[in-house]
Amino acid sequence: MLTNQASVPAGRHRHSQAVVALCRVVEVQRRRAAEQLGISETGLAALVLICAGDGISPSDIATELDLTSGSVSPMLDQLAGSGYIERSPHPRDRRRLLINAKPGGHHALAWATEQMDQYLRDVTAGMSEQDHDAIARFLSAATEALDG
Repeated sequence: MLTNQASVPAGRHRHSQAVVALCRVVEVQRRRAAEQLGISETGLAALVLICAGDGISPSDIATELDLTSGSVSPMLDQLAGSGYIERSPHPRDRRRLLINAKPGGHHALAWATEQMDQYLRDVTAGMSEQDHDAIARFLSAATEALDG
């Protein structure tokens, strides 16, 4: 639902603008990280899922990322070709595959995460602990509200 911007207090509008700008910059950084790793942005999103678990099926990746099963296979080929993942038979159902991160995948994701962490450390270096707490509360509340 759209609101009349004139009825929104200036501070709230400023926060909204800042969040939108941050989201844009995060998207650019994710694109750059994916390019530097030699994979697609969707491949990077899949690598996050794969590294977070202990084996995930291609169909679960498709569901989580809202992709077709046909688009997952070439993406996994790209990740495997880059040395980031490996496919193995499911231990209880040989017709299915499990995707696991190889050490190179964990290293690549750690590198991409460190890039973003360093930017944030640089930005927040001069802020007080109270500022950090306020930012964390705001971002947590915003994430919860948007995640619905």
